[in-house]
Amino acid sequence: MWPTTWQRYGELSPARRNELGQNYSVLVKTIESEQERIIEFSSAEDFKRITLLGEIGRIGNNFFSSSNRGDGGLVREKGMAQVAFWILEQEMPKEKAILWAHNLHIAKSSFQAPGFAEGDLEPMGIILQEKLGERYLAVGGTFGQGATSPGVSARDWEYPVVSPEVLDGALNEVGVPNFFLDLRAVSKNSKADYWLHMERECRAQGIQAVMVPGEAYDMLYFVSTISRAEPSPLALQRSQSLSN
Repeated sequence: MWPTTWQRYGELSPARRNELGQNYSVLVKTIESEQERIIEFSSAEDFKRITLLGEIGRIGNNFFSSSNRGDGGLVREKGMAQVAFWILEQEMPKEKAILWAHNLHIAKSSFQAPGFAEGDLEPMGIILQEKLGERYLAVGGTFGQGATSPGVSARDWEYPVVSPEVLDGALNEVGVPNFFLDLRAVSKNSKADYWLHMERECRAQGIQAVMVPGEAYDMLYFVSTISRAEPSPLALQRSQSLSN
């Protein structure tokens, strides 16, 4: 639960934060310098993964040590893109992949989150598109109403039907329970194209997000109702241990 970790980092003294940053830098350098020994006791493939995990640790520390959510978010988005590229290049070269993430992370254009972070925020999707071009397709998810899972989320979220001025509410007005919309096929200069290229509020799990749907996504899927998932005992145990 990253908000909890962010809060805990905020309670650390400047000296302790500096110490953590130095420790992660030492960790990454140690992994690099001990390459031969690590490979000897494991394998070249394991060394690559260990290197990645060390870098993820450093990225995470930089994220939580940021002075504000805007700067921290940029560190996070760049870090997620870095990990995604590593997996594509090292684990599955020349293969197709589905990267499952929050709508705001996969978006191909900047967005705003009033009250959550200041200014325009640039998500991972922008970085992915810059490198992958048309090979990267951003598919956003929308819904009419429902609730999230109890026990695993930081809190239980209830989602009523929203105004048609909101992206999710507008798609709910279509009156079809489930559908998939290819925004690339929308006729240029049509009313739908005009609507999609205006700034719209979008659901974003408890915060207000504002973006241009036609620039952020290639496709959208809609389901009328989302329901609570029941966490497995192991997932629930791990979630509770993180919150304690």
